[in-house]
Amino acid sequence: ECPYDPGGYFIVKGVERVLMMQEQGLANRIIVEYDTKKVLQASCTSQSADNKSRTVICLNPAARKKGLYLKHSAFADLIPVSIVMKAMGVQSDMEIIQMVGIERQYLDSLMISLQEVHEKNIFSQKSAVEYLSARMKTKDSRKPSKDNDAIQVLRRQLLSHIECANNNFAPKIRYLGLMIRRVINAMHDQRLIDDRDYYGNKRLELSGQLVSLLFEDQFKSMNEELKKLADAKLGDWHQQSGAKRTDITTYPDVLALWTDRSRLTRAMVSAISTGNWNIKRYKMEKAGVSQVLSRLSYMSSLGSMMRVKSNFEKSRKVAGPRALQPSQWGMLCPADTPDGEQCGLVKHLSLLTHVTTGESETPLRQICCCLGVEDAHALSGEELHHRGNYLV
Repeated sequence: ECPYDPGGYFIVKGVERVLMMQEQGLANRIIVEYDTKKVLQASCTSQSADNKSRTVICLNPAARKKGLYLKHSAFADLIPVSIVMKAMGVQSDMEIIQMVGIERQYLDSLMISLQEVHEKNIFSQKSAVEYLSARMKTKDSRKPSKDNDAIQVLRRQLLSHIECANNNFAPKIRYLGLMIRRVINAMHDQRLIDDRDYYGNKRLELSGQLVSLLFEDQFKSMNEELKKLADAKLGDWHQQSGAKRTDITTYPDVLALWTDRSRLTRAMVSAISTGNWNIKRYKMEKAGVSQVLSRLSYMSSLGSMMRVKSNFEKSRKVAGPRALQPSQWGMLCPADTPDGEQCGLVKHLSLLTHVTTGESETPLRQICCCLGVEDAHALSGEELHHRGNYLV
């Protein structure tokens, strides 16, 4: 190979193809914005190894009193935030107020939600859990353990990126209080509303992540089929062998009976050659992920490998995702973008841009502790929001 060839591409059936970097929205971060109905909300898309969900704290435009409510796909209705915090184990109204803030502007907004708790006669964790259970989206309403299902939703689906060790909801209560606080702050100061197009709220999905997801999906599917084949063959062997069941040497060689040995290779070749990344396990359906590597010149080959594709639908005539952002300065080329409906959606990284990959949080936590950062569990709700304290 040429010593100046940068690499980073795949050769499939004699054709050089490159996987385009995919621009994604940032997960596990609070975004304060207006929704399509111009209602102020704070949303957090939680992503963990088990599931992915979206939690929203918003106002209820249909209500006469503008209280704060939680919106989640697991519940059929909007839930007052105070009831959710009661279900997580908060004992008193004062504790809810301390988690958000004791200033006048926070009290005025929280009093409406706290008043709903008293109107609905919800004064304990049990009654709050029963209220949530009655508003869950369940397939079978006759299940006897609906209260337990509500607890599982709070523990596994609501803000799923925050772990609840030993069913301790304290970290989620603090995070929920922070979301409420940010909504109230944005109600009084429009400058605190976030810009979703800010490039700090974006993440790039590189070829290694795309290939690893495809491999994981195919490998797990292959293991499931191999397990079914082993169960079927061993079941037949037990029925036929009779008294020879204890003789291990007569076991059928399941791996020798496995005929689809090139399944992983075919899946990889098909995905890279067509550019269709369809992974049912993760509900991922992407088209046009790969493209032929341009060899018109050295710079054209570099440019095709530095291309970034947004997941925003190109048919939508919205200027925000297509416009130049000041936060892109120095990282993205302001001029190199195609004409037509993909204008601004397909961008190019600068040649000296370096994309960092996901790393473990443990070393960062250790560094923070060495620098004097205190654990939030050691502080009360009122101390969390003291002037001079910052949440990391």
